Amino acid sequence: MPGSEDLQELLATLSPVQVAGEFVFVSVECPPPDVDIRAMVHEDEGVSCVLERAEADRRALPYDEVLSWITLGVSSSLSAVGLTAIVSGALARFGISCNVVAGYHHDHLLVPRGRASEALAVLHALGCVGPEGPEHRALARSESEDNDSGLTRYGDAMALSVQRCVEVINESGEALASLAAGQFDTAVSSCPGWKVRDLLQHLIEVHWFWSSVVEGRLAAPPTTGRPDAVADDHLISRLLLGLHRLTDVLESADQSATVYTWAPTRHDVAFVTRHQVQEIVVHGWDAALAVGTAWPIATDVALDSVDEFLTFSVSNRDDPADPPRAALDGVLGLRCTDADASWTIEDDVVAGTVRFESGLRDDAVVLAGPAADLLLWLYAREHLPGEKDHGALVARFRHLTFTD
Repeated sequence: MPGSEDLQELLATLSPVQVAGEFVFVSVECPPPDVDIRAMVHEDEGVSCVLERAEADRRALPYDEVLSWITLGVSSSLSAVGLTAIVSGALARFGISCNVVAGYHHDHLLVPRGRASEALAVLHALGCVGPEGPEHRALARSESEDNDSGLTRYGDAMALSVQRCVEVINESGEALASLAAGQFDTAVSSCPGWKVRDLLQHLIEVHWFWSSVVEGRLAAPPTTGRPDAVADDHLISRLLLGLHRLTDVLESADQSATVYTWAPTRHDVAFVTRHQVQEIVVHGWDAALAVGTAWPIATDVALDSVDEFLTFSVSNRDDPADPPRAALDGVLGLRCTDADASWTIEDDVVAGTVRFESGLRDDAVVLAGPAADLLLWLYAREHLPGEKDHGALVARFRHLTFTD
């Protein structure tokens, strides 16, 4: 039966399996008799053969690298376009070299010994993130125009550019993955009850959720395809594949396109792009705290995230808390000490809601700190100087915020 040419179907049914044994490439003038040669190519310089390492050793045939063999169980047509590029591209993201041997029924991959389990995790995840995964999207995007040529507006405020958002999400996610490797049982004190494993699983689901929403232009949350619990051996690769899928989807999307969001007044891709920045930088801080290292947050990122938080993550007239909550009953000011930025928060006309404006009022109780500390304070990760002196006001403000 001829193999499939449908790239989406091929990726969805990739079915990678490792073949037992260790394999090597050798080059000979003439293939030796009675040798189990797994693959052979006649070249001008000689005959290249792939055979088991033990066979090469037995016949004293010289070789360089020792490899593992992975067969893609899906039956692919010799005319299928793009499968090899996507598979090798996925492995290349993780620095895994890949020699591809195409058979009549299947494709076969020879990867460095010792990285076979990692390669299998990447290939399994490639199917889980969907046929329009990051490598396929990167190929498609190379033929399209860049969607982001400048800054995106949110209301009356000038925000980070899409390019900057994508850069921060990618870099922060990759740094988080590096910190988390081998730390899966470490407690995350800023997320009570979580270990690093739970934090990674949460981010895998978050990236899947918003990739699905934006990619499918969904008007409601996705109802199928939610990732199952991921085994420890696959956590990092799955996180990175989902991260790269998310940023590729966001970067190539029309930021003005209508999609589902949880914000009553914003239902566009731009909202998702902006909010995913603080999602990853705050959880990156959580991971860094867990493993005992620093986590810098750029001032421009923190400033925009503070403004976004005050716009969408507090009880306001467009999105009042339900059930209603007590009034702020005071005026709270936040002042940035490493940039010219400040905000004043006060009760709005609707009971149990607040409003904010740029600048500080004379009657405001002011809490000050670097932009990063202000952001982390809003998420109840850090304390600010003088906070204890105004504990009741701070407690009432926190009761008016949403950080889930």
